[in-house]
Amino acid sequence: MSQTPEIGRTPPQREPLERVHCSARPLLDMETLVRTVGSEELVGEIAALFLEEAPRMVGDVHEALERGDTAALRRALHALEGAVGNFEPRPVLRTIRALSALARAGRLTGGGAAGLAARARRRLARQLDRLGSELRELAGRSAPVGREVG
Repeated sequence: MSQTPEIGRTPPQREPLERVHCSARPLLDMETLVRTVGSEELVGEIAALFLEEAPRMVGDVHEALERGDTAALRRALHALEGAVGNFEPRPVLRTIRALSALARAGRLTGGGAAGLAARARRRLARQLDRLGSELRELAGRSAPVGREVG
């Protein structure tokens, strides 16, 4: 069993600069989240719950990828998509869906498919890292005084 990664605290992957797709724009739209959920404090509580559960879900994705188990990968990605979807970070959801499509098509190994899956996995790790950082900030900002979150 592999070590479960911690969301927002993985070391950066080294890739050529032309392959790194960075955006200065935040993944989270706080105004929309607050309008949808009702309050910044509640969004912060949901963020804290996500930060507790996400490492297990990401670990399930990594383990399924390592085993080449497409059925387990689809289940793990579905769970992760549901949890991530609460915050509507479109780039992260697109990457999860792309990896899910590769799993459905059985295109995780062999030839160019292995490269596609590996790139999607690295992109997802970077995006989840950013999302985790934004959610940790959000959870800490909305936590009542004296309560430690994350």
